[in-house]
Amino acid sequence: MSKLKSPHVVKIFFSSPFGGMEEEREELTRRYWPSIAHLCNSHGLQFAAVDMRWGITAESSDKAQVINICLREIDRSDMFVGFFGQRYGWHGADDAGLQKNFDNALPRYPWLADVRDRSVTELEFLHGFLNNPGYIPATLFFRDKMYDDMMREEGVQKGDKKQVFKYSAESEHSSHMMEDLKQRVSENREKTLGVHIDYKTPAEAAKIMYETIMSYLKTVLFADLSSHQKSPREEVLSQHDAFLASRCNIYVHGEQYQDILNKQVSAEQPQHVYITGETGSGKSALLCNWVASLRENTVIAVAYHFCGFADNSTDVSSLLSRIVTEFEYIHTGKDNSLGKSDKNVETTKSTDGSDDIGDIRALVQKLQSVMGQLISRGKKPVLVVDGIDKVTYISKITKVLYWLPHNLPTGSLVVVSTLTSDVANITELAARNYLNIAIQPLDTDSKRDMAVQSLGASGKELSPPQLERIVAAEMTKIPLFLNITMAELIAFGYFRLLDKKIDTLINSSSIEELFSHMLGRLEEDYNVEEYQGNLVEQVLCCIELCSQGMSETILLEMFSIPGHIWTPLYYALENMVIHQGNMIKFGFKQLGDAVEAKYLSDPDKRNFYLQKLVDYFKAFLLKFDKSMLTEDSQMGLLQPAMKLPGLLVKLGDREALAHCLSNFFVFTYLCGTNPYQQIYLWRKTGLTGREIANLLLASFDQRLTQVYFNLLDTDQLKGSNRPGTMLVPFLMRVNKFLKMAGLPEGIKEVLERAINIVTESLEQNHGDNVGNLRSTLHKLQYDLACHLCESYHTAQQGIDLHLKLLAGYECQVQQQGKTDHLMKEMGHCCHGIGVGYTNLKQYDKVIEYTEKSIEHHKACRHPDIENIATSWTNIGMCHMHEERYEAAIEYLDNSIKTLEEYYFHEVPPLIGEILTNKALCLRRLNRLDEAEQLYFKSLDVKIKAVGRKHHIVAMAYMNLGTLESHRENSIKALEYNKQALEIYESLGQTWDNSAYVMVRENNLLTLINECEYEKADEDYQQLFAWRVQDGSIDRSLLCIHHEMAKFYLREGRHEEAYKVCEALLRSSARGASQGVAYLLMEIVCQNLPPEFRDRLPAEHRLAYAVDLFPGNVGIVQNYVIHTLIPRNDVDEVARMVNTLHEGDTELGPQVYVLTSAWCVNNNTGEVNEDCQQRILQEGLIRYPDNIEMNLNMAKSYRRLNQPDLAYPHAEKTMEDGSQLSNGNLLMFVAQTAALAGHLDAASGYCQKIVDIAEKDEGLAASAAELQEFIKEGQKKTQEKDNT
Repeated sequence: MSKLKSPHVVKIFFSSPFGGMEEEREELTRRYWPSIAHLCNSHGLQFAAVDMRWGITAESSDKAQVINICLREIDRSDMFVGFFGQRYGWHGADDAGLQKNFDNALPRYPWLADVRDRSVTELEFLHGFLNNPGYIPATLFFRDKMYDDMMREEGVQKGDKKQVFKYSAESEHSSHMMEDLKQRVSENREKTLGVHIDYKTPAEAAKIMYETIMSYLKTVLFADLSSHQKSPREEVLSQHDAFLASRCNIYVHGEQYQDILNKQVSAEQPQHVYITGETGSGKSALLCNWVASLRENTVIAVAYHFCGFADNSTDVSSLLSRIVTEFEYIHTGKDNSLGKSDKNVETTKSTDGSDDIGDIRALVQKLQSVMGQLISRGKKPVLVVDGIDKVTYISKITKVLYWLPHNLPTGSLVVVSTLTSDVANITELAARNYLNIAIQPLDTDSKRDMAVQSLGASGKELSPPQLERIVAAEMTKIPLFLNITMAELIAFGYFRLLDKKIDTLINSSSIEELFSHMLGRLEEDYNVEEYQGNLVEQVLCCIELCSQGMSETILLEMFSIPGHIWTPLYYALENMVIHQGNMIKFGFKQLGDAVEAKYLSDPDKRNFYLQKLVDYFKAFLLKFDKSMLTEDSQMGLLQPAMKLPGLLVKLGDREALAHCLSNFFVFTYLCGTNPYQQIYLWRKTGLTGREIANLLLASFDQRLTQVYFNLLDTDQLKGSNRPGTMLVPFLMRVNKFLKMAGLPEGIKEVLERAINIVTESLEQNHGDNVGNLRSTLHKLQYDLACHLCESYHTAQQGIDLHLKLLAGYECQVQQQGKTDHLMKEMGHCCHGIGVGYTNLKQYDKVIEYTEKSIEHHKACRHPDIENIATSWTNIGMCHMHEERYEAAIEYLDNSIKTLEEYYFHEVPPLIGEILTNKALCLRRLNRLDEAEQLYFKSLDVKIKAVGRKHHIVAMAYMNLGTLESHRENSIKALEYNKQALEIYESLGQTWDNSAYVMVRENNLLTLINECEYEKADEDYQQLFAWRVQDGSIDRSLLCIHHEMAKFYLREGRHEEAYKVCEALLRSSARGASQGVAYLLMEIVCQNLPPEFRDRLPAEHRLAYAVDLFPGNVGIVQNYVIHTLIPRNDVDEVARMVNTLHEGDTELGPQVYVLTSAWCVNNNTGEVNEDCQQRILQEGLIRYPDNIEMNLNMAKSYRRLNQPDLAYPHAEKTMEDGSQLSNGNLLMFVAQTAALAGHLDAASGYCQKIVDIAEKDEGLAASAAELQEFIKEGQKKTQEKDNT
């Protein structure tokens, strides 16, 4: 701007004598300068008030540079404001020190030679106005003598000599000089902006000065900027430019960082950059100065955005829209915002207040496109976004930086900044391979330069010792700390107390403490007598307590703050706050911390302001109770009241919070704008799902009554829809909320209530609205069917209702043909049927109907991608249940990929659940580490979405517990299970929740695996009682029941074991684990009186199990040992053993070998020879050469004293020669041969024994003894033959 002496800075020189004018200066400083600064900032300029009340150092004074400095500052100023009281100021032709000042200034200002008797202040008046009237815009003031006389007399009365001095003329001569000055000023009045002789009070003068300055700035100095109507784009750009200018005025310490950025600009394939630093470290200043340098390069197309420092600059749609608009303007030269409202340019919102994701997706694509077009024209597009940590997301599940494209055209450059503590954004940027620039603290030289520049902008200096104290202070290495310190010193009005002020500021141990000193100064400056109350405290406490910020309008209304009281404070805070829409929020966390420490650390005061806010927003909400609002589109009017729930959470009033959240309007608004936040808030009430549902139904009834009477009062009842029908959408939202929150209790009641209302309306309505009513009814019936399908108890009811709806849609297709609507509804029904069959474990039916669902959706022009993806998930789960894990993972991966693309902006809990399912497959493939990673990822997604207290989070902990059990880490497993149980119990979802019961079972299984049966016993008794009552023992972990039954058997608690086995046998799971329940029951009955076995029905007995499980060795063994052998039922024994053999060909002959051992009584050693021989005979028929069976058969015959029958079998064992080295067997065969009378054969076997028994003396001796027996026998035989 050509009219300005310094580019981008408006400097106004304020001239007055040093003493007696403090009140005017204070009034200007605290009340008006912030407003002037705001006006300048809005034009992209800085305001610098040059006030020489202090700022000329003792050194400058000693060197006689006071006049020189003052006049040179006037030369650098754009406007002159002078004001006098009765004191004329420092003057005197015989004052050596003053005359030395004249001597030093004369070379630059020769005219001083003629006025060496004048005061320094008159010299300023001469140079600023009288020497060249009109050259510098000037306004001049002289205070009424009556005010000074009054203040002087007050000083006399108080004995305050300083006050008397300040309001007294130095001498009669000085009074004459003053009058002469007044006369000359008055004679040139026409060439001023105003001359005010005899103003009455300091406040009056300050106000007139302010009005004069503002008028001049608006009508003259800024005329060229306001000569045309700004477009919406230019309006917003001017705000960003104002912030840019504010950070360019004083800047040090950034050259090395700019070199790194410039290197990327010049690279053909630049690496995107993220700048990190603590609050106030200079990130914004770096970017502002760098952007300013880039704008001079015509090849570079730079679009910049400073989050939080312009209207609507923190929401995603506004940010993207503005950036795209800027790049398009650079590319085409056309302002695409012309003809649009400011709101349309800044933000694209849906009616419910949430970002329109479709528009955001389009804006991202547009950004990529326009940057590519710029590159094709030889431009280098550079996107700069400062403060991405301030970007607001409406949901906790929003993807990190989803609005910043991953793939930008090659050659483009993105530079963003954020706080060091912004872990989420930093992690994402690092993953995208962005280059990091970490801002370091200021070094000593940089601190000194920055301090000097800050002072110089206001025409001030500090003495070298004062400056060095500031530079040496540890905390001033932080640019924000140094900036605040310098700003506080510049605003300080008492020169003689300056050293003390410096010490107070630089000795602050933190930015928070420094802000606390600033708060004290704000109270001094802006808490005025005419306003009752601590204005600063009230305003700042309310901003701090409202986490989403406070609007200016509400603050003024709540505390009845007059505009003229509010405005100075508002502008004084301008650089410390950010604006999000119409909300004011603190720009620095430390400022909020300072407010907390100074004001809100007192619980009574905190609760006072919380209650004040609560009362205000309650009253605001009450205005709507008698309204006719029922539509979502009208709920935006309620936005201010949405601070109420958060305030009630802070107040700790659970009852009031529940009442607020169940309010018809609050509930409706939150459902439409932030449902996941609503879940979080309801959790804070501590209520169960049933209690929440009841409150919401009561709210519905209350609203129904109000609407009814409103219609009645306005005579609209007959001509409108039934009130209940009008409010049915509320009940549909309640259903959706309860489902999303994982609170199924009450859903059925809510839906049935809505169905009844719509059904009654249909019965009484035959007009044009029937079609809509019928559509609503079908939607409600569908929701009810889905709810019923979620539980195996009611799944069949849900399936039947889905099938009924499906049949209706199929009829409509036959009548109307296929439409997108009908195909989607049919697809939804088939999907729901599949879910129902999943809970019934009929996986073939699941796949059948799920594939139909996919087919119906794909037949639409715009398929329901989410439904298709979840259908793939369901098919994947069927494969998992059928143990086809790799196939399951393939389906689940497809589902995840599709949903991630579909949910462009967020990661919903549905994706978390699919990740859990995939992890389950990996766990069953024993890929435990991979599974664990996915479980943790799933847990993170779920907690972000719905908070920790949600059943899907509990399920994640349960899965982690199961995984640790597989690792045999029982301590971790039990800890995860404990967390899962705590969540379910906090939700009031215990034994009636199948997942809760499942966690209890997992806990028991872990204890059992650790052999902690005693610890498990009490929990098991509860679990067992519930399963029996629920009739769901067949859906439990059966191994728990089996193991506990065994435990009871070992402990001699036979009747308890009997109860467990009896329950298992009564369930459909009696055949599980190869009929182990039958086996256990048989063992139990063996230890109980006969009446226990007698009362068992036939289907619970072991004989029944034998037919069910003919190949089950354990069952057959028990049946044979305890039933058939005592009965000597040889034929049945042989049949069962042959059946076992046929069922297990791998064991082959071992079946007969092993089963033949069953014939031996373990207690007495007695053998049932008939049964054993029959088993061996059956075996030898099939395996005649089997050594073990032949040996066992030989032994049996030997026990029966039938050696002649035994010998052929014994001899058979030696037939293949493999046993010729087996001395013991040889001995048995030799003995058998001898007993059977085959003495020669026996002798031969004895010789073989001798041959191999060299080292076995006992065996050799036995062989020798047998040999003697044989010889004796042979001798007798020979003698018999001879006779």
